[in-house]
Amino acid sequence: MGQTATTSTQVITSSTWIDSGDKGNEKDDTALSVRPDAGGTEEKVALLSFQIADPATFGIPSNAILRQVHVQVARNTAGPSAGVGQVCFLNQPFTENQANWYGPDDQSNTAVLWEPAFDNASESSVNPGPLKGMQIDSYNKSSPGYFTVIITSDLLAIKNLNFGSQVDLGIWATNGAITLEDDSDAGSTGNVPKYFITYEIPTPASPKISISANPDGVTGTITIDKDTDSEDLQKYSVVWSTSDPTPDHADDTVTDFTDTGKSTFDTSTLTGSALGTDDTSYYFRLFAEDSVNTDDNGGASNVIHVRRPEVANSSAISPTSLSIGEETTLTVASETIASAEYGGKFSSVLVNWDAGTSDTDADYSEYFFDQATAPATTTSGNLTITHKYSADTGGSANTIKVRVRDPNGFLSDKHALATGATVAEADPVARITTSKKKVLSSKFADLDNILTISANQSRAIGSNKKLQNYLFTCETGRTDTLVTMGAFDNDNEVFDTGSKRIALRQLDDDNMNSSDNGMRLKLYGVASFDTNGTPAPDAAASFAYYKYTSEEIMPINGADASVVFKEGSIAGDAGVTGNKSFNYFKSVEAAVVTDVDASDDNGSRYILTVQEDNFTTHLSGVLLAEDLDNSQTMIDIDDINAFKVGDVIKIDNEFMKVLNRDSTNNRLYVLRGYLFSSKTTHDDDDPISIVDPWILNKEIRYVSELATNSFHRRYRWGGFARMLGEGGTAIDFLVHSDDGSGTGAGNTIVLQDISATSSSQDDLCWFNNGFFEDDIIMVGNTSDNGSYASPKFFKLAAFESSGSGNFDTAYVYGIDVDDYITAGVATDTNEDADIVRIVNNPNRSVAIYNSTYDDGVMFEARVIDNDTTSFLERTDVMHTNVSMAQPHVLDLITTTDYDTATSENSLTSSDIAILDISKNRRGGILAQMPLGNRKYPLAVTRSKVGLPTLMVRLRIISTAGLRKIRSLIEGDTYDYVFIDSNQIDSPGTVDVTYRLKFTEGSLDRNPSMASEYEATLNFVIVGEGIS
Repeated sequence: MGQTATTSTQVITSSTWIDSGDKGNEKDDTALSVRPDAGGTEEKVALLSFQIADPATFGIPSNAILRQVHVQVARNTAGPSAGVGQVCFLNQPFTENQANWYGPDDQSNTAVLWEPAFDNASESSVNPGPLKGMQIDSYNKSSPGYFTVIITSDLLAIKNLNFGSQVDLGIWATNGAITLEDDSDAGSTGNVPKYFITYEIPTPASPKISISANPDGVTGTITIDKDTDSEDLQKYSVVWSTSDPTPDHADDTVTDFTDTGKSTFDTSTLTGSALGTDDTSYYFRLFAEDSVNTDDNGGASNVIHVRRPEVANSSAISPTSLSIGEETTLTVASETIASAEYGGKFSSVLVNWDAGTSDTDADYSEYFFDQATAPATTTSGNLTITHKYSADTGGSANTIKVRVRDPNGFLSDKHALATGATVAEADPVARITTSKKKVLSSKFADLDNILTISANQSRAIGSNKKLQNYLFTCETGRTDTLVTMGAFDNDNEVFDTGSKRIALRQLDDDNMNSSDNGMRLKLYGVASFDTNGTPAPDAAASFAYYKYTSEEIMPINGADASVVFKEGSIAGDAGVTGNKSFNYFKSVEAAVVTDVDASDDNGSRYILTVQEDNFTTHLSGVLLAEDLDNSQTMIDIDDINAFKVGDVIKIDNEFMKVLNRDSTNNRLYVLRGYLFSSKTTHDDDDPISIVDPWILNKEIRYVSELATNSFHRRYRWGGFARMLGEGGTAIDFLVHSDDGSGTGAGNTIVLQDISATSSSQDDLCWFNNGFFEDDIIMVGNTSDNGSYASPKFFKLAAFESSGSGNFDTAYVYGIDVDDYITAGVATDTNEDADIVRIVNNPNRSVAIYNSTYDDGVMFEARVIDNDTTSFLERTDVMHTNVSMAQPHVLDLITTTDYDTATSENSLTSSDIAILDISKNRRGGILAQMPLGNRKYPLAVTRSKVGLPTLMVRLRIISTAGLRKIRSLIEGDTYDYVFIDSNQIDSPGTVDVTYRLKFTEGSLDRNPSMASEYEATLNFVIVGEGIS
């Protein structure tokens, strides 16, 4: 049975009264008078009539059941005594404005048509039947206001009354006369007759629900499998409890849903933490509620019970101490839960093998039982779970979390194992390879002589590790064998604007040219000449041709401030070794150290640059936007977009290096007086030029210090450099700030005190310690500029000296750097910073030189990973050996003896006579000749330059000549063959000597030639002879 409710009132619009003392007149629209017949006085009866409105008019559901009708009539004034009487059904209806004492519907009628009297005795002559029917209720009213009579459910049933039925009532007094308000409000009280009803709405049919686990396993979805049939459904309420098996609204958790079209309910949207704890019973019940049947009176569903599984504390891995790649086995058990549907059994296991790093649902791997063994309370004997760690755990145990899923899909909470896995760190693995196992001494250095040593096959151990640095060194068998690092790392972009002279700059403050036998660097490349064979720039009017040449240059004489990064003053000349080349080079293929100086004992770094007098510039199209004094470092310009950090600019005769850009204010932050130029004043609107590339090679070294195991010295030859701050002042990091005058200084790293034993050089100079512009450095052991666990990387921009050749201040770029590089520094003073150069290129190009002897060279590669406790902690080393041999050459009537070790391999005109020579270059052109009337091909494309070849036909006229030519044809005796150009076109002088590689040939003897032979030899021209 449903709950009941009452409606609002409806006005009774038909009411009147009849008077036995005035039988022929109707009394409509006057106050209703009710009076008993007491001792022959006139009797008055009030009549009311109304139709019970339908549910829609009441605004109630259409399935409402009428249970009571409540009639309200108001007494107008207080009487001397209480009015007492009865309210009864009328036995016949009436017409409001026609009814009188005689009858119901015609006031002109005088015939007795009904009997209105209470006692049915007012009309003795005629008795048409009583008007008063079954009593409804009685009343007793003494004060003004409404009184209510109720037509009960029983009366409704007896009278067969329902929505839409007509109700006719009469009010009879049994004691005391009263006046009642009529429907016209004749008494002006406003209390017109009215009625309301009590109705019942049937209890909604009970829905049927079920629950399924959501993908997260800790929430569920409640689904209505069979809905209620309520026509007045107002809302659903989901009630849940952890203790009450039949949840109700009184003391359990309730969530209302007013969307009556809803058929599913996610437990995560319920009030409270439904299903929030594993191994806990959760009871759910759904109520369908209408406008009357609310809360527990609504249609209650079945109760569903969920209890998520729980992981037992006995779950563990074995072993717990591991190496990277070693396997561990996980055993998982669950708690037995008698009240759960599956008793706590599970059918799969979810594992997060490194929950300490990240513990989201996506971090869990799921392992499933075989269908034949599921579900179970343990993986033992049912499921094997193994894991191999690809990364170490940093020396401590990691956190492993597991979960179990029951067959319904519900998961346990995340359970951390009592003991995680401790995975030991592993050193990286070094692998070194070389491009050749045998290489020629770089007497004829070109790209054919390049030797590449590589640690590219080295690897870090652990997915959380990467190789951070590649370190190299070498050891020769003979002390007079020299191995030049970076010999082939020449950036010939510097010659794009023309041929230029080259200068050698040293970064060490020692005298590297202390005697005539000091350090010498031999340049091999193409240079430009005039018609007389004299070096001339190719931009000069006298320029005639290019040819291969070589030339030795040397470092500057002196020490300290007079030498560090300085360009020497000695110009090279014919037969004179200078600090600058005599030749104007158009390209440099190799730069090979051919002699040493005892002052260089630890791998000093040398820089090849364009001679400063040969610098070229191009106009930027930008002007100064202010007057500059000789100290301003922030300069206003017209357009900042023409420049990038790293540019060297020139204003008048002063060079400046661009360190940072302020695009908002069109300002450049520069290092003034760059390249030792004078800091001078400049005027507004002065043009700004950009210096074309001028650094040819910045990686030249030749000394390896194998006697020490200190990385910062042992591997300087390979490019490694390190400095470690110490003492009270150590190293400062300063942020640039502009004080308003444009002279702010910052984004600098300033050396004040460094460790003599842990730095590449015991010197407060970045250059002396092996650092140079555009090096990437890694910084740790500071407060704000990097730690060992989280280092910072900076790109060095330029350096400044505080005097005596000590370049103790390094500038770092403040913008436009790679993503992993920090732009600018943070203020940090007196830091024991650990600064190392990052050389993350695993390859090095080298040249091996000995003027006379063969030798063997051992190369050593060491790799360092990104350990978080030190920059030098996790390393590995490997060695390999390369044989260096003197080139064996055959001179075919050359002016110069290229086989300097012996004259044995030189053929003169007494040994051979050259009969015929043909020089060719062919290939590299693709052309198409279509059918039709075209005379010439179309789509002519050069894909490459054709291969230069040389064919020589000669007559052999000596036994020595026969032996050497036979050796050339039959075996690999000679590495190169040389022939002068005057043997080709007889210009009178030797223009070019070609260096050749033999490809094929024949040796013929003709009886007509007596004892002489003829040979036909084919060569590839691989270069030119240079001395």
